Amino acid sequence: MTQPVKNYGLLCLLFLRVSNIIESSTDRSAVSADKEDTAMIQLVVGDKGKGKTKYLLDKANAAIKEADGRIVYIDKSRNHMYELNNKIRLVDASRYPLKSGDEFIGFILGIVSSNYDIQQVYLDSFLKMARLEHEDAPINDYISQLLTISELCNVDFIISLSMSIDDLDPELRQYAITDF
Repeated sequence: MTQPVKNYGLLCLLFLRVSNIIESSTDRSAVSADKEDTAMIQLVVGDKGKGKTKYLLDKANAAIKEADGRIVYIDKSRNHMYELNNKIRLVDASRYPLKSGDEFIGFILGIVSSNYDIQQVYLDSFLKMARLEHEDAPINDYISQLLTISELCNVDFIISLSMSIDDLDPELRQYAITDF
């Protein structure tokens, strides 16, 4: 008799790792962020207090009016519940025992894989929720994993990063939005 899987986040992470190996030969430069609306990943980059959260809230509320699928907004609290359209699913990440970036990616993959109608996922305070606030955090690795999930599941990710554009890896700047 087999034992039931107790940690779905780790199972999802294993799936993601296998997907990364398979996708490692794919040329990701084909995914262009020249136009904000065609990018599969958008990084809303700016220092703390510059309006990233308001931009994400406004963008999500505007997107739900024309969305064919579901929109999910993941935040570190429920503080913005009344600022979001009631058709947008708000997920309070603080309610889950996420201890690392890998667990957070598994969490995201679990959300995306649980509903095939998800069209967009907004990640407010990404660095804080994914426990990547320290200076030497491998942000590129996690953004790359989100790009893979985006490609595999046909989901757009709009991510806020509390950091200076100068601190963002040049490879990721093609996805950056700084005018908000």
